[in-house]
Amino acid sequence: MKNRKSRVLTIIFGSITLIFLVWFFLSPYSTVLLKSKSHFIQHPLNEIILYEPGAEEYADSIALYLPRAIERV
Repeated sequence: MKNRKSRVLTIIFGSITLIFLVWFFLSPYSTVLLKSKSHFIQHPLNEIILYEPGAEEYADSIALYLPRAIERV
């Protein structure tokens, strides 16, 4: 009886884990999280801001807003 319960729990948790992994690798999150970030550029005004080529305008607005946001928090 105890062996059967542990087998059922193993199957349930294994199935949940498999479903989660399939969902993750099919979602756009996996592309973003697993993509290499070696091509990112460091912003000249704030070194903690990294951006991809072509996103300079957005990075500039973040660089202006980020210090105030950090100060407020």
